[in-house]
Amino acid sequence: MDTAIVVISTLVAVGASLYMFAMNNIKDLKNNWAEYRCNPAYMPLAGLVGQDPFKNFNDCTMKSFQDYTGFVVDPIMSQFSTMTSIVSQIGGSIDSMRKMMAETRDGFLGIVGTVFGKIQNLMSQFQYIIIRMRTLMARLVGIMMSFVYIFTTGSQTGSSVLNGPIGRTMNFLCFDEDTLIKNGYGSMVYMRNLKLGDSLPNSNYVTSTYTIDGTNVPMYMLGNTKVSGGHKVWYKDAFIPVAQHPDAVPTSDSKKLVCINTHLRSFVVGTHIFMDFKENGPVFGIVGTTTVSGSLPIAEVRVGDILEDDVVCGTVTHLIEGMPVMYNLITYSSLTTPNVEKF
Repeated sequence: MDTAIVVISTLVAVGASLYMFAMNNIKDLKNNWAEYRCNPAYMPLAGLVGQDPFKNFNDCTMKSFQDYTGFVVDPIMSQFSTMTSIVSQIGGSIDSMRKMMAETRDGFLGIVGTVFGKIQNLMSQFQYIIIRMRTLMARLVGIMMSFVYIFTTGSQTGSSVLNGPIGRTMNFLCFDEDTLIKNGYGSMVYMRNLKLGDSLPNSNYVTSTYTIDGTNVPMYMLGNTKVSGGHKVWYKDAFIPVAQHPDAVPTSDSKKLVCINTHLRSFVVGTHIFMDFKENGPVFGIVGTTTVSGSLPIAEVRVGDILEDDVVCGTVTHLIEGMPVMYNLITYSSLTTPNVEKF
């Protein structure tokens, strides 16, 4: 019992002492509570300074736990931070490598694309050149074929002229080349000098001329006119062959004969009216630049020339309206018979 009294008395004395100490320092404690609030000696006195003892205890406990936890965890977090930094650096390096590889890939693809683009452009240009060359060759072939056809046509035309209807069907209805004829101006000219378009009396003019070899052609003198026997002359209201005219006298042949066609289909020589030369079929011919026998223009061919082993016995020129002067040739092989006239 006495012991209990002593203990209680002691506790009361200690409590009273603490209370008196606290009351003496309450002002300092209240002013510096933040400093003393987690001190175990002052924590029970929280109510004296207007604070909740339980809340203060919990806050101090949590603060102590956080401080201790931070002390314990900080090294670990530091290691995690270091690892995070390392991982970030590795990730940055990997990203840099990825970017570098992407740039390398893009650069390589760009180089490949540029190279293939250049190759494609080169191939396009090469293809264009090949197409142009093919077109040029086709045109050259076309031009060469045109020349071949021109020369072939000229040669065939010349051969057609040499062996054509004019040579095969005509008879020599001509005058001696020295026969005089009056022109439209009243002058006397030799028939050998007549040209296409020369005027004749009665508004007549020359439309064709013929120069022919007169060898062995039967000739007659009708007055002062030397003319072939087959030529038609006006006699008693009709045209008859000269050989049948009562005044016609046979004579020797002539070296060359001249025939003409006229606008009025007849003309006057001396005192007689003669019919002009009339071809069987329409008048035709070829231009003077057409070559015969290889390279000789037809306009330069003369009686007596030898073409393709055949002798030219006649040259012909025609004046056809709306066309240039047209030419024809007569050869011995193109005649129907060697003796074309028999009167």
